[in-house]
This record gives sequence, structure tokens and C-alpha cells, in this order.
Amino acid sequence: MPSPPSPLGGEGRGEGLIPLPPFRWDEGRRAVLRAELDAYYARLYGLTRKQLRYILDPADLTEKEMVDILDPWEEVTDPLEPRGYEERCRRSTFPGETFRVLKEKEKRQYGEYRTRRLVLEAWERLAGRR
Repeated sequence: MPSPPSPLGGEGRGEGLIPLPPFRWDEGRRAVLRAELDAYYARLYGLTRKQLRYILDPADLTEKEMVDILDPWEEVTDPLEPRGYEERCRRSTFPGETFRVLKEKEKRQYGEYRTRRLVLEAWERLAGRR
């Protein structure tokens, strides 16, 4: 018995279904695309960069920045500067973390909290700053 015709072309048994070559998985590209979507949706929701930093890692904010999370004022000029981020995290007295497991996994795997960096870089590109 012949296969019924596919709405995508061909006879249904994989012939002509997808006219493109197989998708090549690229973990690095996938991480960047995810970060770009995160930054884009943060902007659509009306978040400030400070609020996004807080969501990604509350320890990233200074005590002065934590006084009013709704105020867009930032004491930190460049949140992407690695030493400054490490120092803020070290000094932080905030009692919790939003993505602790992800942060620890990425620090082991990449030597940094990669998701945070990629999302903030995407945020800066959307703002036209980088």
C-alpha cells in the first residue's frame, strides 16, 4: 500500500519533507541565542539593567543599589568587568541566589557564570552600547 502524500512534499517516508540539510548542533551559538532572547524579553517586560542583574545574580548589586531595586540608578559602571563582579559577589550579604545550580555548573565548566555574561552582553548590544 503506498504512503499518503505529505503536505510538505514527497510521498511521506522522509522523501522531500525538509529541503534543508540536517541542523548542526552548536552549543555556543545556542547559548548566545538563548541569552539574546532573555535580554530581549527583559526589555519587553520593561526591566532596567540593574533589575536584570538582580535577577541573574542578586549578589551582583552593591548595597547602595539594593536600597531601591526599582530605581534604575546603578553604582556599577560596567557590570561585565570580571574583577568587579567577583568583588561584588564576595562582599554581598544577600542571603540567596536565583540560579545557584546554573552558576556553580558554569563556573566549573567555563570558569565563569557564562549565562550572566552572555545575557548582559546581549542587553548592551540591544541598547547600542557594544
